[in-house]
Amino acid sequence: MTGQRPRTVLALAGVGIVGLGLTARFGLPRLGASWDFVADLAGSVLYTAMWFVLLRFVFLALSARAATAWAVGISVGIELLQLTGLPALAVSAFAPLRLLLGTTFAVLDLVGYALGGLVALGVAKALERRGSRPRSAAGRARRRAQESGSQPSGPSQ
Repeated sequence: MTGQRPRTVLALAGVGIVGLGLTARFGLPRLGASWDFVADLAGSVLYTAMWFVLLRFVFLALSARAATAWAVGISVGIELLQLTGLPALAVSAFAPLRLLLGTTFAVLDLVGYALGGLVALGVAKALERRGSRPRSAAGRARRRAQESGSQPSGPSQ
């Protein structure tokens, strides 16, 4: 993944992920304990997906697998940091940090981070496969010709 277009796609994905996360956290009515469970799990999935997108945005050459490992690692690391009380102290000084650091350790979040890594990796791999396929009949013919070492038949462009 190189060039400006992937950064644009990644930036749009990041905006979408942040929007979904904020909507899950603040924009939907609370429907009881089961909803809180779903919203919390979705937030954890989106949190790791956001780290994945940010890493791929900054380091375009980073593979999807490496970005997944780093994103899950960062997410788990911040979750474990909550056991020290340092994030709660930071949040008491600047409340918006709660969205980035959290304040209390939750095992369920670890599950969400693993799921988020898997989802981000799956989407990235699917997009890579889709992007490597020609979209037109002429493109497919050119690709087959390149793979076989011959020239495509038909009018040239």
